[in-house]
Amino acid sequence: MDVQDLLDDEEREMVKYRTIPRSTDDFVYTAYHDLNSIYSFMDMLVAENSNLVSKIVIGQSYENRPLNVLKFSTGANRPGIWFDTGIHSREWVTQASGIWFAKKIVTDYGRDPVLTDILNNYDIFLEIVTNPDGFAYTHSRDRMWRKTRKPNSGSSCVGVDPNRNWDAGFGGGGSSSNPCTETYRGPSAHSEPEVKAILDYWMPPSRVSLPVDVHVPFHSLQGVRAFLAYHQIPYYVMIENVQDLLDDEERERVKYRSFPRSTDDFVYTTYHDLNSINSFMDMLVAENSNLVSKIEIGKSYEGRSLDVLKFSTGANRPGIWIDTGIHSREWITPASAIWSAKKIVTDYGRDPVLTDILNNYDIFLEIIANPDGFVYTHSNDRMWRKTRKPNPGSSCVGVDPNRNWEIGFGGPGASSNPCSQTYHGPSVHSEPEVKAIVDFVKSHGKLKAFLSIHSYSQMLLYPYGYTRTSAKDQVELVCIKAVSELQSLHNTAYTYGSVITTIYQADGITVDWTYEQGIKYSYTFELRDTGRYGFLLPADQIIPTAEETWLALMAIMEHTKNNPY
Repeated sequence: MDVQDLLDDEEREMVKYRTIPRSTDDFVYTAYHDLNSIYSFMDMLVAENSNLVSKIVIGQSYENRPLNVLKFSTGANRPGIWFDTGIHSREWVTQASGIWFAKKIVTDYGRDPVLTDILNNYDIFLEIVTNPDGFAYTHSRDRMWRKTRKPNSGSSCVGVDPNRNWDAGFGGGGSSSNPCTETYRGPSAHSEPEVKAILDYWMPPSRVSLPVDVHVPFHSLQGVRAFLAYHQIPYYVMIENVQDLLDDEERERVKYRSFPRSTDDFVYTTYHDLNSINSFMDMLVAENSNLVSKIEIGKSYEGRSLDVLKFSTGANRPGIWIDTGIHSREWITPASAIWSAKKIVTDYGRDPVLTDILNNYDIFLEIIANPDGFVYTHSNDRMWRKTRKPNPGSSCVGVDPNRNWEIGFGGPGASSNPCSQTYHGPSVHSEPEVKAIVDFVKSHGKLKAFLSIHSYSQMLLYPYGYTRTSAKDQVELVCIKAVSELQSLHNTAYTYGSVITTIYQADGITVDWTYEQGIKYSYTFELRDTGRYGFLLPADQIIPTAEETWLALMAIMEHTKNNPY
């Protein structure tokens, strides 16, 4: 058999029926069609059967083609059945069958009692061309092309097998790690936009007992609901409309956008931008120069100062470090830190426990650990998490600064995909925001506690994130005391434990590195809430969150002072 003869016959057949049908009744179902013809068919089918069929776009391919899905529905909020064809682009008979199925559904609904009964109870979702870039390539260049068309960093070979890119069993023996093979699995699970398409994880999958929080674009709602229903996954909606929360948040900020003359006039009950926070720090230092100074430990990628407040009553003291805002969208953390900074200067000399701590230890507070990302959350994308340094060879920007640390770097609890929220970066400590803290910790040499504050989940976590090996010190005892103190104020319940056993595996994280540097009391906070508002915690919760967190911070700092090492 001569393969070229078959290809020539196929092409002649396609040319023979290359017409512009006026309706789906005129469409030629006995020939193979290119992408434009299939998209035209879908549009005609929807126009002719708008009471039964709609077209939804669940995402974009790597080459920016729409990922179109036909939705056949006779009512609202139905469970769903999903079909996809053409995930391997050379398998033309699957797309051709998908076209015929689509016409069959609209023709037989109301005539075939079985199909009618199905559609009166279930929606049907049909993605005819799941891999449009690859499919277009089979028509223009290589009829035998199977994979996607996204370039692979560090390789001249293009594409990923989209049926080896899913997280269940990812990286097993039935796929390849070689970008040049037909079954290359890709750099990470769901790395291909055709596979991932619709999901933007807020709280990523971790353990069976923990929920997953997902932010779903409006145009993908029906597709997500169908997927969840088909797989019998229970869910509930925590935020009906994210934009409403964003609008409320912005109105609150505008309402209190003023120029305070002192930290007493500063509004602690709203969220602030970087300029306001920098102004607050300068005022705090000017008002309390005997207790507070501001030190610059480095510059961000975009040239912003990495400023740290130092609270000190003497020279050559051991230190306690606190940072907030390393993930830029977690606005509650710097807001709480601002309140804490004011609390320190207010209570020193009044609160005997804090006074005793500061008479023996310095406290270092970095309110905005990721200023470039934080500015971007105010100007462009409120949900931005990472840094803002470009990634060579990728259009995706930024690195997760809590996956960029040396201990466990590059492990499975981080991503090698620059487009991922948990991208670990090209190398250990590649991000200037991370490197600045590393250099400070090493040069100081006497930090005894390191507290990195995140949101959300209401957790107090200790090492490790990269391994199930237990920390050698009795770090859990401190957690018990801190969580108890925190809950005593507003009855906010916290979970505590090691990162990997309590939340998920996370490789290359801050506290694993600091613990390995000999900082015994290394902890990560995850502040309010547990998902009702997530990263968009209303401003009226800033003070209660800061107050209860302060009690936990005090418990850890007091324990550090009372248990020197």
